[in-house]
Amino acid sequence: MLGRRLEVESDGHMSSDAHLCYIVSGNTEQLVASWDKVLADSANSETLQVTFLFVFMIIISTKRP
Repeated sequence: MLGRRLEVESDGHMSSDAHLCYIVSGNTEQLVASWDKVLADSANSETLQVTFLFVFMIIISTKRP
C-alpha cells in the first residue's frame, strides 16, 4: 500500500522508495510491474544497472541455506 502511494502521489519521483517498500513487503509482482514502468520511461544503462542490482539483492536475501 505504501509503495503504491509513493508511486502515485509523487508521479514516479519516489519510485526507488516504492521499490524498497515492495522488497521489504515481499510484493514481487508489484515490484516487477514498477520496474517495468521505470525501464519503459528511461532506457539508460544506469537505470538498467540499478535494476539488476535490486534483482541480485532480492535473490541473495531470499536464498535459504
